[in-house]
Amino acid sequence: MARFSSQGTGRLYPVSLNVYDLSPLNDYISWLGIGLYHSGLEVDGREWTFGSGSGSGTGVFECRPREVPGFRQAVPLGNLDMTSLNIEKTAWDLARDYPGSRYHLLTCNCNHFATELAERLGTEPVPGWVNRLAAWGAWFAWLLPRSLTGDAPVTSGGDGGRSLTTLRESTPKPTAFSGAGRNLREEASPGELAPLVPPADPGDRAAMRERAVAAALARERRQKEQAE
Repeated sequence: MARFSSQGTGRLYPVSLNVYDLSPLNDYISWLGIGLYHSGLEVDGREWTFGSGSGSGTGVFECRPREVPGFRQAVPLGNLDMTSLNIEKTAWDLARDYPGSRYHLLTCNCNHFATELAERLGTEPVPGWVNRLAAWGAWFAWLLPRSLTGDAPVTSGGDGGRSLTTLRESTPKPTAFSGAGRNLREEASPGELAPLVPPADPGDRAAMRERAVAAALARERRQKEQAE
């Protein structure tokens, strides 16, 4: 497995793309190099992904790796020689470009986000078959109403629970995943998820970033202690 983004940290983080089936149809069409897939980028014990939402809040969130039902396979994308802090900062910075309202099933979905995050981290590229069907469908996106393309099959729920489902389980709505992955955010009550994008107030923004930095540094210290 290749080694990427060397920063001389002395620790390598394996990176993988976790791919999930959104429909049983994949069992019949995957041999064509296409399918209906959800994906999340796993690194440093967390899985980063993107879903729909309202307002200006980010649609990016993190959850436990392979937590989504319908797991199909993990695609290795190499190893990162990068600090946990820089990994989190890269995801944080990219999340600003992915508000939940931007989600589109064909032109801006979870696979687009995973592809761009992998590029920014400097890993091997995400294989084309993961999002090929959406790329083909994007040519006809203008023909489809927003009601059919604006809801993500995987989202971060706000109920504090972990009731995770997918289209494979014949849910009545296109929004088939209603999880509660942990967002990059300041502490919020179980029924209210604060957005990852920092609030407009400069003081709140600085405090949020300081907490994120402190958390990342604490993880680094624990990892060093375990290594010793």
